[in-house]
This record gives sequence, structure tokens and C-alpha cells, in this order.
Amino acid sequence: MKILNKRTGEVICFNVKIANSFFSRFFGLMFTFSKKNLLLEFEKEGIFSSSIHMLFMFFSIDALWINSKMEIVDIQKNIKPFNPLNLSTWKIYKPKKPAKYVLELGVEKIEDKNIKEGDVVEFINSQ
Repeated sequence: MKILNKRTGEVICFNVKIANSFFSRFFGLMFTFSKKNLLLEFEKEGIFSSSIHMLFMFFSIDALWINSKMEIVDIQKNIKPFNPLNLSTWKIYKPKKPAKYVLELGVEKIEDKNIKEGDVVEFINSQ
């Protein structure tokens, strides 16, 4: 799957893996060394239900929280992996507003993509 920013017409990322079960969301990118893009899909839209952690992650990610209207409701860049010796990494990341999806970007970073809160995205299945 690829994800398109409808405002700019630019593809945010390609080769997105989908995690839509409890276990696939919980494990996410844990214990992987290869940076991937992952879309977490939750049953309900919410703030706490769409939170993420960095436990057993080995690389930084950028994250986009997306609501059920496909609007980006929060952006967090350069989220550091969990480090037991650094208390600032001992946290749960949650969006400012309720979200149904979290796009974790391990490969493509959003710094140069002109992505803004309020942008609408489209999920496009790759054939």
C-alpha cells in the first residue's frame, strides 16, 4: 500500500505494512532491525486507544496520527527508541486529537514532505 497526501498530491510513503490485529499492533516494529513503514489500524477512534510505545525498538521513527475522516490530527518527528538508561524514552506517545490510524515511518521521513496537521490522506492499495 502507498499513502498519498491529497493536498500536495505527493506520496508520503510506499510499501506500507498494515497492522490491524491486537498482536500485530502491539508488536509493530519491535525487535526488527530493518526500517519499515507500518500503518496501525485501531477498532475505535480515540486518543488513548491510538497510543504507541517504543519498547524494544532499535531505530527512531516519525509518526502521523490519522482520524476516520482521513485527516492528519497529529505529527511527531524523530521519536527515539526506548533506552533503559534514558528516562526521556520511557513514555507512551498519544495524539492531540482522537485518531483511528497511526502511520509509523521508519524509512521515509516526513521532514521534507510538506505534511501538515489537517492534511487529508488516501490509502492506495498497490497492485
